[in-house]
This record gives sequence, structure tokens and C-alpha cells, in this order.
Amino acid sequence: MAESPAPTTFRLAPDERALLEAVAHANGRTLSAYVREAALAAARGYLAQEGVEKVLERDREYMEERSRTSSKIADHKRALLDQQPSTENSDRR
Repeated sequence: MAESPAPTTFRLAPDERALLEAVAHANGRTLSAYVREAALAAARGYLAQEGVEKVLERDREYMEERSRTSSKIADHKRALLDQQPSTENSDRR
């Protein structure tokens, strides 16, 4: 069974969107099709240049760093919340 396309969103400044739309339309493509094709071409070129193993290693390193950063943020939030006065025994409104 084929998987359905997964929506992906990203932000563009208005001038960036206008540029991409104009170029996409000039090429007979929708913005979505143009960006998808360009991104896939760039990704495939990078993969061909760097090789699968290097790309996967860098991806793993990136994900590990994100995990560490996320853990640090969670620890910081916990420390801040632990400093708050306890409301467990007080009346809730």
C-alpha cells in the first residue's frame, strides 16, 4: 500500500515567496511542485557528493544535538518550576 504524501510547511518572507512563485509559474509549475522538485534535486546532489554514510552520520549527529538541547530546555523548565511556591495544598480557584 502506497503512503500518502505528508504535508510539510516552512516559512518564507513575502519577497521570497513572490520570487519562488514567479519562477515556479514561469516554469509551468505550482509553488509546491517547484519547491519540492528543487529541494529533492539539491538533496540528491548533496547525497551524491557526500555519500550515504556521511549524510547518515551527520543526520545522526544533528538529531543527537537536538535531543541534548531538548533535554537541557526540559531541565531548565523543571528547575524554574521547582522554584515556584507549591500550590498542591492551597485552594484552587
